[in-house]
Amino acid sequence: QQQGKLEEAVKAFIQLIEIAQSIDNKRKQAIALNGLASVFIQQEKFEEAANVFRIKIEIAQSIDDKHSIAIGLKDLAFVLQELNLFEEAINTFEQSGEIYDQLGEAAQKTYVQKNIGEVLHQQGLWFMNEANRSDEAEEILRHSQSIFEDLDEKRSLSMVLNSLGVLFKRQQRWKEAEMVLRRSFDLSEKIGDEMGQAIILNSLAQVLQKQGDEDKFKLAIAAFRRSIKIGEKFNDQEHLAKVYTAMGQALFKQQNFTEASIAFRKGFEIDEQLKNIRGLNIVTEKLAKALLKLDKRKEAMNYYQRALAIAPQ
Repeated sequence: QQQGKLEEAVKAFIQLIEIAQSIDNKRKQAIALNGLASVFIQQEKFEEAANVFRIKIEIAQSIDDKHSIAIGLKDLAFVLQELNLFEEAINTFEQSGEIYDQLGEAAQKTYVQKNIGEVLHQQGLWFMNEANRSDEAEEILRHSQSIFEDLDEKRSLSMVLNSLGVLFKRQQRWKEAEMVLRRSFDLSEKIGDEMGQAIILNSLAQVLQKQGDEDKFKLAIAAFRRSIKIGEKFNDQEHLAKVYTAMGQALFKQQNFTEASIAFRKGFEIDEQLKNIRGLNIVTEKLAKALLKLDKRKEAMNYYQRALAIAPQ
């Protein structure tokens, strides 16, 4: 039903565009084009939306309406970001920012700069998950960090620092990872972002326990427990499953198989309830290993059977 209404809206805006063209009213044409692009975005037809915004920008340029050009470029950049065309999105945001600068609209210029930082962060995360692009990811994330520092955007800065911490963790750069994650956590405390704190604490705990220091291991367990407490407060079950599994791994590494199995059980039960196949694939094997260390073979087999009932291999 909703899709039918959106299709009707597309037809209506096309008619308005044709009427505006017939009377050569470019301002009305630009307004109707903007409406059409908005409907395409609701339909997740981002390429079509991008093409419409490009036409709108051309019309605004033909009548030298700088404010409309800046808005059109900004809207186009958001759509390009949705399409993961990061470089083009950044260039488009920059063009928009330059026009806002000429118009003396400082608040809009700052808003555009913030969005450039967000696109860079997204691009950095994208590269983190591609093979042999970790150096590029770090460079891009550092650029994003610099923008957020200049703008004093604490929430966005905390998030990009957390991403850097995750990158360094993957590269086993433990000291650097700990440093940026601690800074990320401090920022999340300043702005009162409790779930942000919970996510960072989980990352920080994993980094601390990897350093092989007994004191840092104790800090890691404390960080895991605090992350769990916040997750329980917000009833974030996906987060809790991840933290219990990560804490179980830390305890298993310390050969505390009893406590490890308790943590893994909790992670398993949440993933089972959520029917989280990826989580079950990770936690089931780890739980079984901990139980086997405790000579609980029958219980280990039982968990395998429960996992297979949800995620048959």
